[in-house]
Amino acid sequence: LMPLLETLPGVTQAALASNPPGLGAGSRQIEIEGQRNPNSKQWPRASLIVQSAGYLPLIRLPVLAGRGFSEADGDTGGEAAVVTHAFAVKYYPNQTAVGKRFRFIENDKPGVWMTVIGVCADIVQDATDPDAPPPIYVSYRQDPGGWMSLVLRCSSDPAGLAGPVRAAVQSLDQDLPLDGVSTLTVALRHQQWFLSIFGTLFLTF
Repeated sequence: LMPLLETLPGVTQAALASNPPGLGAGSRQIEIEGQRNPNSKQWPRASLIVQSAGYLPLIRLPVLAGRGFSEADGDTGGEAAVVTHAFAVKYYPNQTAVGKRFRFIENDKPGVWMTVIGVCADIVQDATDPDAPPPIYVSYRQDPGGWMSLVLRCSSDPAGLAGPVRAAVQSLDQDLPLDGVSTLTVALRHQQWFLSIFGTLFLTF
């Protein structure tokens, strides 16, 4: 799908992500290899972004150490993650995060170990929650979900792309829905509308 979308006039890059920048993220319990406290029942958490290989370059999030994703990452036996600088500092202080491993814990059951292949710059993934855990990125191959966001970078006005993008998606599967088409600016404004309203109310009072 991504190569097909990148042939559309005005589209320069296309990728998949569970949550685009600034629009929040789900969180998962994690176990850092070698750091489990047997006397504690509390697991640390990370914000999780599931994405395709071209997502980090599309949003211009630089990789500071190691590397970004390739198309092979995420296959069985090649489970990998790119973590943010904040995650690396928090869980691997004074050491190199690249090459370290962690895994998800769901219903007290551990998943497969994932190897950190890269450390990227920090990003505000959820502007409405300043206490959100630091984000990590994994391939959609190793953590497929029920829905994904299609993220496009355009060299021209994106307003006219909804029809061609929908046609491209449905050329692969006519029953595949494409909803909530919007620019990122509009989506962020909609996500944060209540902050503006309550901020104005408090200022008025």
